[in-house]
Amino acid sequence: MPKIPTYEAQGRPTAEVGGVKSGVQMPLDTSFTKMGSAIADYYVKEKTAEADTNALKTLSSLYGNQNDGTQGLYSIQDELKKNPNPSQAAVLYDQKIKQLWSSAENSTLANADNFTRKALEQKFYATANIFKQDVIKGSRDALFDEQKKITSQFLQQDSLNLKTLGENYLPIFNQNQYEYINKLPDLEPQQKKQLISEAIAFGHKELGQTIIDKSPELFTKLVKEGKLTLDNKSFAELVDKANKKTEENTFNILSEGLTVEAGVSTPLAIQNAYNQAKAGTFGGDVNKINIFNNLQPGEKTKFFEALDKKKRESFAEINNVNTAIMNERRNVAINNSVRVYDTFKTNGVIDKLKVNQIFGENTDDINTATKQQFIDLSTKQGNNELKKISNYYKNNEITNKILNSEIKDISTPFVLSGENEPRSILQRAGDGINTEVDLQFYITYLLPNTKNQEFVKDNKEFFKFIEKNQKAIEGTEYAKYLDSNLDNRLNLFKSDMLSQFITKRQSGISAQELLDPKSKNYIGKSITNYIPTKAQIEDSLTNSLKLEQNKKYPPRLPNETSADYLKRIGM
Repeated sequence: MPKIPTYEAQGRPTAEVGGVKSGVQMPLDTSFTKMGSAIADYYVKEKTAEADTNALKTLSSLYGNQNDGTQGLYSIQDELKKNPNPSQAAVLYDQKIKQLWSSAENSTLANADNFTRKALEQKFYATANIFKQDVIKGSRDALFDEQKKITSQFLQQDSLNLKTLGENYLPIFNQNQYEYINKLPDLEPQQKKQLISEAIAFGHKELGQTIIDKSPELFTKLVKEGKLTLDNKSFAELVDKANKKTEENTFNILSEGLTVEAGVSTPLAIQNAYNQAKAGTFGGDVNKINIFNNLQPGEKTKFFEALDKKKRESFAEINNVNTAIMNERRNVAINNSVRVYDTFKTNGVIDKLKVNQIFGENTDDINTATKQQFIDLSTKQGNNELKKISNYYKNNEITNKILNSEIKDISTPFVLSGENEPRSILQRAGDGINTEVDLQFYITYLLPNTKNQEFVKDNKEFFKFIEKNQKAIEGTEYAKYLDSNLDNRLNLFKSDMLSQFITKRQSGISAQELLDPKSKNYIGKSITNYIPTKAQIEDSLTNSLKLEQNKKYPPRLPNETSADYLKRIGM
C-alpha cells in the first residue's frame, strides 16, 4: 500500500496541534516566498471551484421566470422561436438576455463574491449563446412556415390550372413555382429549394390523380417520360391507383353487355352477355376478343370474379328497377281507385265513364286490369248482382295478407284458404266483400298506408286483438256453422273496435295503451256487449234451420258432377 505523504511540524508542538496538518509535504528549508505562492494558488483554485458550484446552482434558477417578472431563458426561447422575423428575433433576444442578467445581478448575485459573479457571467452567456442559436433556427422555421402559407394560395390556384389544362401546362407550372418562391424575402437558399420541390411535387400529384381518373395510360406515359416529379410515397400510391384503374376500365369494356339500361335490359339479355364474356366470344366483337386474349391467367381469374359480381349486381338492379316501376304503377292505380270510389260514395253508382276518365290511357298491366275490373263491377251493379254480404273470415284473411305485403293492390288475383281459383279484391266485391264497407276499407284505409311502417305495426297488433277475442264473440263451437248472425256479430265488433282505435290513435294515444286490458284507454272494455246469449244463439239456429228447409235448390244439370253442383248452388 503506497505511503500517504504528510507534512510534519518541526517547531515546538502545542496542545492544540496534531501531527498531520495537510496532504502537502513541505520541507523546512522551503523559502517563505515560494510557500506563499503555493498557498495563494491553492486558495484561488479552491475559490474557483466553489464559485463554479455556486454559479451552476444560480444558473439553474435563471431558466425559469424571475420573482420580479423578468422572463427566464425558457420563456425567452419559447416566445422568440415563434417570431417569423429572424433579424428581429435576434435583437429582441439580446435585449431580453441583458434584462435577465441585470435582474440576476440585483437579486441572486447581490451578495455574491467576485469569483461567483465572474463564474456565473461566463456560464450564463455561454448558455445564452446556445439558446440564441436555437431561437434563430426556430425563427427561421417559423418564417418558412409563414412563407409556405403565403405560397399555398398561389400553389392551389396554379395547381387548379394544371389540373384543368392538363400535361401541356406542366412546364409553365414548374417555372411559375420556381420564380414565385425565389422572390420570397428572408428565406435561406436551402429553404427556397425545399419549398420549390414541395410545391412542384404537390401540383404533379394533383395532376396525376386527375389524369388517372380519365386516362391511366397517359399517367403511365408521363411517368416513363420523366415529366412528373413525385416523392416515393406518392409515386407508389399513384402507380397502384393507375394499375387498378386500367384493370377496371378493361373489365368494364369486356363486361359492358351486363350494364343495366332502364327500360331495355332484361334478365335474359344480361345472362346471354354473361355467358359470352365467360366463354370469351363477346358476340364476335374482335376488339373485345383480342383484349380478353391478352389478359394474363391471373388477370382472367380476377375478370371472372368481377364478371360474377357484376352479374349479381345487374340482376339486383333490374329487380329494383322493376319493383320501383311496379310500386309506382300500384300507387297510381290505388290513387285512381280512391277517386273512383269517391264518386261511388257520392252518387251510389260505379260510373263507367268516370272510370275511363280517371284511369285515362294507362297501358301498364296494373292500371289496365284495375280499370277493367271496375268496369266489370259497374256491370254487376247494373245487373243487381252485388250482394251486401261481408264474410268476416275471408276479409280477415285478406287484411292479414295486405299487412304482410302478400296483397299489394285491388286488381291482382290471389287464393284464400280452401280456394282453387284466384280472384282479386275487386273481383270479390259483391261476393263476400261488401262493396260499401269492405271495399272502402281496403281502398281508402289499408292499401294507401302500407308504406307506413308504424301504421302497419299498429294495425297488425289491432287485428291480433280482434282474433284473440273472436272466439268469445263466436259463441259455442257446435252452433258456429249454423249461426246466421255470426258474420254480422263479428263484423259489428270489428267495425266498432276499429272506429275507436282510429279515433284514439289520431288523438295521440299509443296502440299499446289502446290494446292493453290494464290500461285506462283500453278499447275492449265493452266486449261483453258483443258476446251472444244462449237464447240469441238458439233463435239464430232456429231461423237457419227454417231457411234451409224452405230453400229451393235448382236441379242438377246433365253430366254435372256432384262437386260442381254443390259449388254452383253455394254449398
